[in-house]
Amino acid sequence: MSLLPPPFADVSHPEGVRPSKYLVCVDESEVSRISVKFACNKARKRGAYVALLHVIPPADVQTMPGVADKMREDRRKEAEKLLNALAKDAFDDTSMQVSIIIRDGDPGEEIIAQANEDKDINMIVFGMAPDHPNRGNMLSWLVTKLGDDLQIPMMVVPGNLSAEQIETIS
Repeated sequence: MSLLPPPFADVSHPEGVRPSKYLVCVDESEVSRISVKFACNKARKRGAYVALLHVIPPADVQTMPGVADKMREDRRKEAEKLLNALAKDAFDDTSMQVSIIIRDGDPGEEIIAQANEDKDINMIVFGMAPDHPNRGNMLSWLVTKLGDDLQIPMMVVPGNLSAEQIETIS
């Protein structure tokens, strides 16, 4: 899916200034759907772009090369399916057209790498399930890493926001 200008007729940018881009880190969770909707609402109101990033972590098992290649191909197809569904939902909900990015590797490292490679990104967005047992691990790692390696903010979207709350606070 290509990145097309978002529909923001009433937001102007100074000449030579490019609109911001929010990088939304997503997985298969409902929390990701909420964070995408939040980021798209915020972007639409501010004249920004949205890119969805899904990182395929390394396989936990060692297997024969042919089997590993097939597993990698299957995981990539699932990632494409997920991102296309999230992009469609984003368009249906907010009229925003988003770009999609798939990377392979350690999720935290790939998020940082994507943000470093795309200088238009000025905010990393991800959802956090309020009751998930590991919710603090990635957050702690990213906060530390962002402080060391990036000069952009990170927004954590609570996974229990209602549609009304998203509209109000975005």
